[in-house]
Amino acid sequence: VEQLCGEKVSKSMVSELTKKLDPVVKEWANRPLDRQYYNYIYVDAMYIKVREYHRVVSKAVYIALGVNSQDRREILGFRVANRESKETWIEFFESLKSRGLQPPKLVISDAHEGLKAAITKSFLN
Repeated sequence: VEQLCGEKVSKSMVSELTKKLDPVVKEWANRPLDRQYYNYIYVDAMYIKVREYHRVVSKAVYIALGVNSQDRREILGFRVANRESKETWIEFFESLKSRGLQPPKLVISDAHEGLKAAITKSFLN
């Protein structure tokens, strides 16, 4: 922040901002997805380093981006998991469906075997 904005930020300031932002992020992350239809959904996972129990570990971040009938893109959801697997992809898709997501016309993804299997199970069966 200091490099970007020229201001120092204390740990307590970050903590206070996080407390204020948590409810906003939680509301966004749990919003209903049944208000419009998403023709296409792009899904992928990326790995980030996070501090967990006083160690730095690698975590998978699942993300789904929907394209609606007005061709507008929208992040539908994300989830952090220990690794990328069929089971965690299915859990992620089920969480989106529980918020009202309907099966799209097309799901765009890479060729990760677990992801392909989860797409089939979650949207084609």
